[in-house]
Amino acid sequence: LCSQVLAPDHPYVGIFKNNYGDCLLDAGRLEEAETALRESLVVLESKFPAGHARIAKAYGRLARLLDAKGDRAGAEGARARAAPGG
Repeated sequence: LCSQVLAPDHPYVGIFKNNYGDCLLDAGRLEEAETALRESLVVLESKFPAGHARIAKAYGRLARLLDAKGDRAGAEGARARAAPGG
């Protein structure tokens, strides 16, 4: 619904997709969660400055997802991007 009302690159769409991805992750739907989280990052990184808390949170969630999938290197990379100055 959010993306039907707002432009696809609206910051709220990025925030919604990030929250939705987190819910999917909690439900164990890892592939869908990864899609939503990565889509959210595309929007968030285009709308907020580097190092913004929303971007850091999104990378933190992506790191958690990649850990769940067993991708330790990818998770570490995402954690590094989530860190201040990342």
